[in-house]
Amino acid sequence: MRVLIADDNLDLARSLATVLQTRGATTVVVPDGSQALEAANNQRFDAAVVDLKMPNRSGLEVLQAMRAAGQPQCLIAVTGYDSAERIRAVERLGQVPVLRKPFDPQELLNILGLHGGEQPELPRRARLAVLGDGSAELGPLPGVLMDRFADADMIREAVADHQYDAAILLLDDNDEAEEISADLRTLDQDLAVIRSARPGLVADAVERSRCRREAADRLEMLQSLMRNAPAPLLVLGGDPCMITDWSANLETLLGHRGAELHDSGLDRIEDPAHPRQIAKLVEQVRLGGQPVSEDLRIRCRGGAIRQFAVLATPADSGEQAVMLSFGAVGPLDPHTEALRMLGATAAGVAHEMRNTLAGVGNSLTVLQHRIPKDSAAAEVLLRIRERTARAQEVMSDLLAFARPVNMRFKTVPARMVLLSAADRVREGAPSGIQVHVRVPDPTLRIQVDPVALQMALVDLGNNAVQALPGNGNIELSCVRETDGVQLRVTDDGPGIPDSLRQEIFDPFFTTRARGSGLGLANVRKVVEAHGGTVRLEDSPRGARFLIGLPPRPGYAEED
Repeated sequence: MRVLIADDNLDLARSLATVLQTRGATTVVVPDGSQALEAANNQRFDAAVVDLKMPNRSGLEVLQAMRAAGQPQCLIAVTGYDSAERIRAVERLGQVPVLRKPFDPQELLNILGLHGGEQPELPRRARLAVLGDGSAELGPLPGVLMDRFADADMIREAVADHQYDAAILLLDDNDEAEEISADLRTLDQDLAVIRSARPGLVADAVERSRCRREAADRLEMLQSLMRNAPAPLLVLGGDPCMITDWSANLETLLGHRGAELHDSGLDRIEDPAHPRQIAKLVEQVRLGGQPVSEDLRIRCRGGAIRQFAVLATPADSGEQAVMLSFGAVGPLDPHTEALRMLGATAAGVAHEMRNTLAGVGNSLTVLQHRIPKDSAAAEVLLRIRERTARAQEVMSDLLAFARPVNMRFKTVPARMVLLSAADRVREGAPSGIQVHVRVPDPTLRIQVDPVALQMALVDLGNNAVQALPGNGNIELSCVRETDGVQLRVTDDGPGIPDSLRQEIFDPFFTTRARGSGLGLANVRKVVEAHGGTVRLEDSPRGARFLIGLPPRPGYAEED
């Protein structure tokens, strides 16, 4: 197999080439888009691995040109940090999987069929629609349901009536395949349609379909929450950008009526004297994937212009939705400003770190196949892999902390949230540490994001486990207060020195050798996203963290 690798990060490209060469492939590495197209025009390749961001010609342009020329047959896109819009443009090409750096080299080997006899595992309970006489090359797949069709009208009817995880068109006629593919996407816009039975591509298509449906569900949930949101919020989506949803408070703030906002363009709220300010803010959020705040002049009903502090946040949906929150103009407090700066820089750091970690991981994969398992060099390699994995964990912590919290509020029993968090803490605690839950009122219900709040409680509980000397007690409790509810995480360990109490919630502050210093900072971020506060209370022994959550209508018995 001959493989073209186009990536301006030559270290990463060469490490990938080395991995492929260990499986018998012949590789050619080029550093930019123009050289990639020149190589593809002058030589025959079976596959091309193309980075989406390259000088001279972008990876998307290279892939489009190669697809139009029909050569190479197998195209694969890779990206460390790119906009969802560009990735969707790649997916619209059809049979082009997208690998996000740092990816496991085995993913690439699976797609190229160089997996050494090991077939990539398809998600169980996947349902595939297969058209064409070549469907036999898929063979039996345990746990996967395949509906095979010999007629184009039959597969169209089936996709209209049922939800499939992927559609596979095994047709020789390219024009017919393109026509059917377009029809199937019209019937189910979340369905991934491919033209190969290669197991790696099938697995990737199933994952893409499921991710799109999850994103659509998140957007639907966002829209259902918008109308009764307590803050003035506005959701923008689509291309060109349109107003898709808003909270009732926004109508009050700007004076617009719902019928006037529905499916309106940005000119409805933009200051005519400063056009495209909102559009540029939306583009910045879409490209960076991080919140951005600016003071903007907004057009109210009747033409009046008012200035607001606008926070634009990715709404985590397949439509590249961006949510705008309107507030009074004024300086940000130091903590909020620090978080904003961290989020603004995390994307660039992530891109460089992902490339570096991907290159190291690829090199380790090559060495692993060349070094005897029982040699001293294998032990050194194991330690390097462990440290690389640790670096990836730190990067994941950083990105999780910089990423905005998308809250999904539900009314749930307080005891249920605490019991789930306690179970997670027990999993990593020694047998000498006892974890208790105390909720005096078993009927107490709280309106929170149960997943986010549980993880914050787990972080506090895990910190307590690490502070205890192999034995002791940890208690998670929740009580109703006159001004809301209070959750407590206490332990009977050595406590936290007075000299450190002012710094423990600061990002990157840690007293542990392997800590990232983002655990308590992330706890604070989650609690503040609930509108609450978290603090360390003075205690005669051990540590006691108090989380105060404001009252919400959800404290009633009804959901």
